Amino acid sequence: IDKFLDQSISEGKSPVLIITGIGSGKIRRFVREKISKDRRVKKWQSPLIGQGDEGAIAVWLRDC
Repeated sequence: IDKFLDQSISEGKSPVLIITGIGSGKIRRFVREKISKDRRVKKWQSPLIGQGDEGAIAVWLRDC
């Protein structure tokens, strides 16, 4: 996640979409917890229906 966020910031990409899949939700919870504490992240949300639903997380970055 760190490398992806660094690369996204250096390329000026925001928002970005992190695909977590649906499964049991362990990866989704891990990613949400990590990005919630990350100073590079301005905000995040689950995408709308048809744009990833609960299997993805949209992330807006501060330095873009």
